[in-house]
Amino acid sequence: MLQGLRPHSRIECLKVDAFCGDRLPSWFKPEDLPTLRSLELSYCVSLESLSIPCFADGTQTGGNGNNGTQHASSSISRNNGIVSLAFTRLTTLAVFGCWALTNLEQFLTPEILPSIKSITLEECGDLVSIPVHTFVGFACLQDLKICHCRKLECPREMVLPPSLRRLCIVNCNELDRSFPACLENLTSLTLLQLCGCGWVKCILSNSIVTLTCLVLCGCWELASIGGLQGLASIQHVELSDCPKLTEVQQPFEKKELQTKEGKELLKYMHRYYRDLDAANPIW
Repeated sequence: MLQGLRPHSRIECLKVDAFCGDRLPSWFKPEDLPTLRSLELSYCVSLESLSIPCFADGTQTGGNGNNGTQHASSSISRNNGIVSLAFTRLTTLAVFGCWALTNLEQFLTPEILPSIKSITLEECGDLVSIPVHTFVGFACLQDLKICHCRKLECPREMVLPPSLRRLCIVNCNELDRSFPACLENLTSLTLLQLCGCGWVKCILSNSIVTLTCLVLCGCWELASIGGLQGLASIQHVELSDCPKLTEVQQPFEKKELQTKEGKELLKYMHRYYRDLDAANPIW
């Protein structure tokens, strides 16, 4: 049925909710969705892959083998024309509750998503692999939120782009192994939320000087945030359940965000980034 509900080629926003197929239809490729700006997939519980389907001539994108595979940064010729392998206008990607999805190695790359500004991955229980080492190539990325993906492995260090402004990591297995190194050079970071991150041992003081909002909870190995003085300039602070963090008496709360921008930070942190159920908080 979804194959038959082919959207108009000029569509800008696509939401797929509760789709039961194991893969997306054949029209889910850049040449058929050239103006797509926002993609949301929610509770597609059997979806196994987000890789771009095979083209009609048999050429396939995003593969690891050599059988007709072509790198995503290139383009291929078909019918005497050029077919792009990138969603060049896509700025927002949100994936919720896609429990069968195991990896995003073939899709979540700067070559396929060169203009991406916001990435949200939540409650993808079988998600094991994402290409975190390539995140630095997302030159426009401002928001990164990965929550409740409890099987994520991180064999390679996560490297984040300096454009990043908001970062939320909640209960994501090994993903926090890259801290505090991945916070280096994030000169625009205004929000940092780490919850249920058992690998983080310290947050360097120079990593939080630009912050407006800091939330750390359930970080059992966290022992230092550079001293209490580092929190003085941060308007919203929540620290709790970090037993080795003796620099601050817990629970510690400081809530001074009153501006519209400040309230938007809190909304981003505590709620699903979706219109379908925006009124219901997840915490």
